[in-house]
Amino acid sequence: MNESAFIHKLSSRVWNHQQFQKELSNLNFSNVYYSILGTTPHNMPSEEEALRLIKTAAILADSEAPDHRRAAYRIAIACLNLFPLNFPNLENILHIILGKLGNFPAIDFMFNNLKTSKQYNLPSMALYELIGHELDNTITLGQDEIVLTDFQRRLWHEFSDHKNVSVSAITSAGKSFALQRFLINEMLAGTTRFILYIVPTRALIGQVSEVFSNWFGRLGKGYQISTIPQTPKELAMDCGIYVLTQERTHVLLTDVPEMAFDIVVVDEAQTIAAGARGVLLQIVLEKLASAKRDTKFLFGAALTNNPAFYSCIIDEEITSVKETSDSPVAQNIISIEINPNRSKYAVMQLYHDTLWIDLAEVELTEPLYDEKATLAYLSYYWSEPLRLDRTG
Repeated sequence: MNESAFIHKLSSRVWNHQQFQKELSNLNFSNVYYSILGTTPHNMPSEEEALRLIKTAAILADSEAPDHRRAAYRIAIACLNLFPLNFPNLENILHIILGKLGNFPAIDFMFNNLKTSKQYNLPSMALYELIGHELDNTITLGQDEIVLTDFQRRLWHEFSDHKNVSVSAITSAGKSFALQRFLINEMLAGTTRFILYIVPTRALIGQVSEVFSNWFGRLGKGYQISTIPQTPKELAMDCGIYVLTQERTHVLLTDVPEMAFDIVVVDEAQTIAAGARGVLLQIVLEKLASAKRDTKFLFGAALTNNPAFYSCIIDEEITSVKETSDSPVAQNIISIEINPNRSKYAVMQLYHDTLWIDLAEVELTEPLYDEKATLAYLSYYWSEPLRLDRTG
């Protein structure tokens, strides 16, 4: 039996163990409860159970099965939150687990939260594997080094190796992060003069343009970032990045039909199916494709069934990348309901394994009656720092 088959068999055996699933569910419940309410539940896992789960996470992190990898990540984060001082060398153990998952941003976040420098007090075999993996995921922007997740590293290579790429991934996979750093690298290489970054909303114009401005400012590069549909001549712009909505792009192309770009990025590309605005986006892309045949097109979208669809619009082949599992964060779905007969109490439930599990009942400072007021109040209430009186 080869190593891959052995890992698959071992991780599957662990995963299918009833006691493991019970302890995993309890750990996740306890972590969510503590994160929201600031106290630990009465049935919080024991240190013995937590240690057993940490050992299990080290096995599951080697698996290629998405469920196994997600569980390994959840165990690592939950144990860091609930047992930060209970186990000696915990941060280094979790360093190994997160490193196997290729989640190096989470490693940096962990050590920053612990207010300590990154440590490598690890057994030699684990140390060599971890360092090698980290080096493979490291890119250089100017004088800065950035460590990507495995998915982001894969995207980086796809962007480099292919002319046109369509990426479909869950929202938290980090596709925009990798895409924006790739564009910065292209500008720094000096082979790209003009980039167009199309976003669906004006709010995203400010968010994306700020990323580029901050990076070029730190690197001491004078590349211009334009958020208005004016020509390079009007802006006295020799090279740079336009960050525009499809409406603003249409205005620019109407005024200057010959305007062409070296790279065109369409962020949140699934909006091409959104009625009139989607039609306008398609018209804009067709104009851009016909203006310059060697333009590189990069599409980023939430999960879609057919990531290669965009090839029909630009009339060129496109390389599709689809990712449905890996994410550098863990997400929990929580339901909050107000009982009309007890309008001062919020009933919270956690969605887990297709079931809603009772989480807690929280006494609020004010009774809630109106639906709109309830939504606004609860958003404000849980956005504030936790207070002791929230646990009722």
